[in-house]
Amino acid sequence: MSKNRKVTWLVVAIIIVAIIGVGGWFVYNKYFATAAIVQIDENQTEAEVKKGQEFKITLGSNQTTGFNWTVSNIFDKNIVKIISDKYIAPGSTAMGASGEQEFTFKGVGSGKVNIVFTYARSFERDPSQEAVKTYSITVK
Repeated sequence: MSKNRKVTWLVVAIIIVAIIGVGGWFVYNKYFATAAIVQIDENQTEAEVKKGQEFKITLGSNQTTGFNWTVSNIFDKNIVKIISDKYIAPGSTAMGASGEQEFTFKGVGSGKVNIVFTYARSFERDPSQEAVKTYSITVK
């Protein structure tokens, strides 16, 4: 085999490996890679996430007063499912310091849902004492 022919085969092999590598990268990113967890700001009202992607909504909370955030609506669990709900204690040791309540969700199907949170005391039923936050989530 001549030197030119060897160089030609080497160039062809490099091109084939490059094409397979780039194609594999696109397939991996489209079907297998998980995106970073999206943090939705407490003051944000709308967000868009990818199917399979997790997102967090963190709300200021002071459970020492008896108030607690709860998801107060039934949303389509074929679009979004809740993964966890946890309270994060305050960094301060001051009496009555506020912490945070962190809700983690996952987009499982395409569509749009409204997630409604209510901040209230479980032992009181006076609606005037409640705070409500609504987040519109689109999963693509």
